[in-house]
Amino acid sequence: MLGIQMKQIELVAAVIRKGSMVFATRCDNGEFKNLWEFPGGEIAKGESAQQTLTREIKEKFEADIVVGELLRTVECDCPEFHLTLHCFWCELASEDVLLHRNGHSAWLEKDSLHSLEWMPAVDGILDDIPDDIVKDTGRKPSTAGNSIKGYLFGAAAAVSYGLNPAFTLPLYADGMNPESVLLLRYGFAIVILVFLMLFCHSDFAVKKRTLPSLFILGLLMAASSLFLFISYNYMAAGIASTILFVYPIFVAVIMALVYKEKLTLSTALCLSIATAGILLLYNTGDGDTLSLFGTVSVIVSALSYAFYLVLVGKGKIAAMSSLTVTFYVLCFGSLLFISTLLVKDEPLTLPSKWYLWLDAFALALFPTAISLLCTKLAINTIGSTPTAILGALEPVTAVFVGLLFFGEGMTGREAVGIVLILLAVTIVVGRKKHRP
Repeated sequence: MLGIQMKQIELVAAVIRKGSMVFATRCDNGEFKNLWEFPGGEIAKGESAQQTLTREIKEKFEADIVVGELLRTVECDCPEFHLTLHCFWCELASEDVLLHRNGHSAWLEKDSLHSLEWMPAVDGILDDIPDDIVKDTGRKPSTAGNSIKGYLFGAAAAVSYGLNPAFTLPLYADGMNPESVLLLRYGFAIVILVFLMLFCHSDFAVKKRTLPSLFILGLLMAASSLFLFISYNYMAAGIASTILFVYPIFVAVIMALVYKEKLTLSTALCLSIATAGILLLYNTGDGDTLSLFGTVSVIVSALSYAFYLVLVGKGKIAAMSSLTVTFYVLCFGSLLFISTLLVKDEPLTLPSKWYLWLDAFALALFPTAISLLCTKLAINTIGSTPTAILGALEPVTAVFVGLLFFGEGMTGREAVGIVLILLAVTIVVGRKKHRP
């Protein structure tokens, strides 16, 4: 097949566990008739791997599942195409019994798996299933428990990202330029990620075809950071943080226009309430004047971040480890800061006092490493739009940081704004509909 480009097919499969058993089905026709497999299907355009799994299982078995961690990705060359199969741990959202609509299915103990004939791509993952499934994977969480975990990840991402001004402004006061601050921030964060990946035995290797997507994500995240930090030189950091919150609106619009996600009444209500709260937090009573360049910079930052939130939950990236994705996003993003310094012919500036190095490390740990990791985990669990709306906690965090650490006061209008934002977040978390 020299010179011939093989067709690429990307599938996703659910390794559904219940107690000490996993669920499997037997193919009824075609080339693989009578061979066993885990249920799933081809990843649809515009869907994440998790969304495809949820839809496929619902359509085929009329059952809801909770999609968990990636078990393994298998590459397989078939006569006419190249197959990529992402296998995820999954669990039933209820105790419904799954029955194959056209043939055979079974709940299988681990010791009986190798006694069956499996499809070639699936056969390679059987050894990854532990002998004691219950002991290894723990008690089956409920859908609500999984959702709550996602909302907690989203809240943690927003709060940690909202700490940006607290660690950035002292470095600016020391004379550092935005590119230097960000390069130091990303550099420390990369070191943190390396240690975490080594500790968790995460794989640094990625498929070549995922590199362009990771590169784009890195540029989007870096552009968002750079334009936000630039805006700090043209307006108060608190004002910049409140304007930045337009990104959930961008996310909702992108998901509706590009991925045809229905803009529900509850989502529109949450966006409206949160936006009203942000407008109340925005206060120019101290004489601050909005800079056009600063405002445009924040809008570009928000738009870049919105595209990042959408794309990081789609396609091949959704099936990758959160640690691995974050590591490569930071590595590729650092290239933008280096390039900007070279183009502007500006020197790399470093902190002049020892305690400011701690500031730079905290900037790498909280608004960078922790925030990006929690963002990826939240999107994988609850989806891009709810994660974006939870970002309302970012300006709230900025207000409380100023109140607790910088002696800033709080007006009645700001208090009402915070209440409205918290109300919007409460509505998001309280929705019963789960989006994987």
